[in-house]
Amino acid sequence: LLAGFTWWSVRSSFGAEAERRRSVEEVQRAQTDFRQVIDKSPDGITIRRGRTLHYANPAFAACLGYSDAAQLVGADIFDLVVPEDREIVSRRFLEGQRRGVSESSGIRTLRHDGTVAMLAFSPSQVIEFEGAPAHLTVVRDMTERNKMEAQLLLSDRMVSVGILAAGVAHEINNP
Repeated sequence: LLAGFTWWSVRSSFGAEAERRRSVEEVQRAQTDFRQVIDKSPDGITIRRGRTLHYANPAFAACLGYSDAAQLVGADIFDLVVPEDREIVSRRFLEGQRRGVSESSGIRTLRHDGTVAMLAFSPSQVIEFEGAPAHLTVVRDMTERNKMEAQLLLSDRMVSVGILAAGVAHEINNP
């Protein structure tokens, strides 16, 4: 009877160990899948504590002209802002922290090559990252959209000038 009990205990412990291993594999697979979703997102995703970036996905790095997102880890977010706008962004940042919300408006940022990009930041969400509270923010590059809007406004003005010129020409030719 004792030998059977020992055999059953050993068999049960193997079953429990196998179940634990399956659970660990499932968690690791879920983490890998989740990481892939974040890394393949077309929008930039950042995680920061205070002003320091702790994570940036490849899309955010691409917005700023970096080849590797790891180059941004540890960066002060205000170093990414155009110097003339830092005071304004700092005030909005502090105000947002006090209220528990951050601004979602466009911010002029510096790319790695020194050119300017207009980025729209979503309101940040407080999450737990690596065992401590952090802020998750989704970022969208608005640079090309703003250029297209400016071109559309310019072409709209040109159409208006053309219509006005046609009306004036018609009045001059047909008094």
